[in-house]
Amino acid sequence: SDEGDAFPLDATKYEVEVIEDETSSGSGSTIAIVGIAVVIVGIIGGVLLMRGRAKDEEMKNFVTTAGAVSMPDFSAQPVMPDMNAQPAQAVAMPDMMAQPTVSMPDMTAAPAQATPVNDPAATDYYNGLIGQGYTAEQALQYTQQYFPGFNL
Repeated sequence: SDEGDAFPLDATKYEVEVIEDETSSGSGSTIAIVGIAVVIVGIIGGVLLMRGRAKDEEMKNFVTTAGAVSMPDFSAQPVMPDMNAQPAQAVAMPDMMAQPTVSMPDMTAAPAQATPVNDPAATDYYNGLIGQGYTAEQALQYTQQYFPGFNL
């Protein structure tokens, strides 16, 4: 009945399935192909194995006939210095108990006068006045009025 079928409108639902006979000639040819492939793989593997062994023999002969490179003697060790040996001549050691002598700077000298540095804003103000046409004396007077301590 169509009530329990999941695909009731399936066009292939009523086709009869054809079951092929297992004794057909197709399975015999498949076995033959697999057998031939196994034989070919076996032959290739044997050739590669024999060829690899031949190379090993060639390498053994090459090393013995061509003369192998001799390995350096790693058992030889450098002579280590004698750490208990004394110096050939006496070395004078400084007296570690002596007190260091420190000389203090003279504080009675007059301190050095620092060169006054003009404020960049004051310099800009002075240059602006010169640019406006004021004389150097007038520009200095006005700049010192607003920036006391300004000097050229």
